[in-house]
Amino acid sequence: YRPAVPKVPFSKGNLTFWFFPEDVSLLIQEASSAASSPSSQKSIESMLGLEKSNFFQSIQAILQSIQEGLVKIQETMVKNHEEIKNEMGNLKGEIHKMCEKIGNFQQMKAKNEQKVQKMKEKEQRKKWRK
Repeated sequence: YRPAVPKVPFSKGNLTFWFFPEDVSLLIQEASSAASSPSSQKSIESMLGLEKSNFFQSIQAILQSIQEGLVKIQETMVKNHEEIKNEMGNLKGEIHKMCEKIGNFQQMKAKNEQKVQKMKEKEQRKKWRK
């Protein structure tokens, strides 16, 4: 249980840490006793070195995973591009075939219209002969 005492800010660079006042006094006591012994100072420095090392390893791992993700996205984009390119080629082929069929239908329609016209003319001539 903690008393309803406001926390105290401690800033280092662009980071701010918040502590309860009793924790601050404990930290000050520990820091002053640690600063007095050289072995404690070395262990603090080695811990800071490990923290820096771990921090940079974490950053490196994050960057590597981002890079791997970007490579996968790029591979997917290339694959999708190829698929779209193939589909467009197929569609162009189908459109060309349909245009040919439409052209054939138009020719057949024109021939049928000519036949119908000839048949009408024949019927007209028959009527005039009578």
